[in-house]
Amino acid sequence: MKTIFTLFVCVLFLFTTGNSFSAAKNKSYGENVLRPVDLKACVAMEKKLDTVVSKTKHLRIKIDKNKDIANRMKSEIIEMEKGVDTESKEDVKAFNNKVRQYNNLREKYLTQIKSYNSLVDRHTGLYKKHKQACAGKQYYSDDKKSL
Repeated sequence: MKTIFTLFVCVLFLFTTGNSFSAAKNKSYGENVLRPVDLKACVAMEKKLDTVVSKTKHLRIKIDKNKDIANRMKSEIIEMEKGVDTESKEDVKAFNNKVRQYNNLREKYLTQIKSYNSLVDRHTGLYKKHKQACAGKQYYSDDKKSL
């Protein structure tokens, strides 16, 4: 999962909006030249992509942290299980509490994974849309300044 996300981030920066022309009196907007309205849409898409990338990175940090905590808890549960006195209500209660905490964290982790996957899907859609509409296209520098 981390490799796929890193690939998306790297590819994103390869396909930013193209070159600018200097201001011209008689502008010609051909097929590969962004009109001001299209340039504005491309800039907005780039901002959305930046936001999605930031949210995805932030969520990935949380996921990794919760995964580490869950793995430690699982090891603790395995060790605890070996020494639980099933005749002791306190031992059983402590063990069950630990298992409950682990299950709650696992549910949170799985929810975060679903959110992460949704963000990656959103990024992929925005990236494809940006690539099709904006990548490699040119624009007039004064059009961008007017945004």
